[in-house]
Amino acid sequence: LREIGMENDGNFTWDRFDERYTSDLADGLGNLVSRTLAMLAKYREGIVPGSAAVTPLDTAGTAALAAYREAMDRFDVRGGADAVWALVTEANQYIVRTAPWVLAKAGQEAELDMALASLARCLYRLTVLAAPFLPDKCASIYESLGRSGRPEGPLWDSLAAPPVAGDRTSRAPVLFPKPEPAPKTL
Repeated sequence: LREIGMENDGNFTWDRFDERYTSDLADGLGNLVSRTLAMLAKYREGIVPGSAAVTPLDTAGTAALAAYREAMDRFDVRGGADAVWALVTEANQYIVRTAPWVLAKAGQEAELDMALASLARCLYRLTVLAAPFLPDKCASIYESLGRSGRPEGPLWDSLAAPPVAGDRTSRAPVLFPKPEPAPKTL
């Protein structure tokens, strides 16, 4: 949807599909989910910390929610997907900026709790926002966040302050396996 959109024609190639799949899904969302859940397991035994501190990632989540709502109200599906992937990008950058592994090593427990809680809230938001595009994958992420049911339910009102504190997470299966490179022909 982000490559061509629904309002016009476009050129489809399998090479470009593979590039988008790898960059957006495997390296983007899949990597974010894997890293976040792995850090929660390693540093907090899979329990989402109760930190309610508002981080730059939470602010980005609020902005993504507004952009998504505005786009979808205009039936701009591509704009909605762009808002979701802007948040995926921001979350991956947030991990790099906050470096939770450094916080853990330095014993900065409050800062680590703040970062991990913010990442869990972000995943919750992403599962709800991306569910129309990736319903089964988002259901898998939602379950890994320790939630029951599916993220397509009446969860919109919970996106401002995702109720994830204290939830027990689990490692998600590989959501988007990378495609095998095509064999080279002579």
